[in-house]
Amino acid sequence: MRNNINKPKIPSPGITSAFITAQRRHSEETRVLGLIHRFTELLPHKPTVKEVCEHLVRVMIEETDFENCSVVLRAANSAYYGFCGKVTTVSRAVVAIGFHEVQNICLCALLMQHFHSEAVNQKEQMQLWQHSFATGGLARSIAQLRPWIQTEESYVLGLLHDLGRMVLMFYFLDDYHQIHKLATESSVSFYVAEERHGMPHTLIGKWLAIKWHLPTVYQIVMEYHHVPLSAPQSQKEVSLIYLADVLAYAEDIANQPNQDYVNECCDQLYISKDEWQYLGEKAIAIRNESVNMWNMLKPA
Repeated sequence: MRNNINKPKIPSPGITSAFITAQRRHSEETRVLGLIHRFTELLPHKPTVKEVCEHLVRVMIEETDFENCSVVLRAANSAYYGFCGKVTTVSRAVVAIGFHEVQNICLCALLMQHFHSEAVNQKEQMQLWQHSFATGGLARSIAQLRPWIQTEESYVLGLLHDLGRMVLMFYFLDDYHQIHKLATESSVSFYVAEERHGMPHTLIGKWLAIKWHLPTVYQIVMEYHHVPLSAPQSQKEVSLIYLADVLAYAEDIANQPNQDYVNECCDQLYISKDEWQYLGEKAIAIRNESVNMWNMLKPA
């Protein structure tokens, strides 16, 4: 007679793998939440989006923040915009280079007050900021032909997409150096090394965006800009930043190791092969512009 005692079910390898992944993700999020709490306590002030916008309006209309006014005037009179010595007030700068350009300059200046340190390798600081500027510029270029995505918001999404990496570099330098060493010794990308170290900049950026009350699309972009097709929402915006990120790094867009994934994201945004080729050519000019932007805004 057959024994009817129920045998325990052995989970399939897929279920086990998913469980381990979920556990690791939970562990990472717990660690990152603690890191973000420590980081926000280090800041003298934790601005909300509303406060930042009010600050920008005050700079541009009342001209009461002399530090940021000087940044705007220095930028407006630089060779980058071609008004050398002709712009003497912020209101004139708004007319000369446009409201959104002045707004972006102020935002960059405010961010660089938080994310700058003499203790950090100057070349690495420069490269991170130039990459952020280039990603913002390329995101804006892609969005200009896509009316369902706001052009100026695209720039800011690109500018802030690596905010988590900035936190690592400027506030948790020991961990940053350990990740850098791991990436070099293991011949993996910095992003993969972050994951192995348990401090991915994507999660840091997401939780900081939540702490700073940034809109949901910013939180999603910061978390998923390396895997946009996995984003639970705002896939077009995340794909936009992913592609801008690829263009900002790529020397040869025709030979991407992840070309199939790039093609899927291009399909999301209706980017043809001809437009992608054009964007690759434009990326060279935008990377050069990002160098000029750094030279204008870098702390003295």
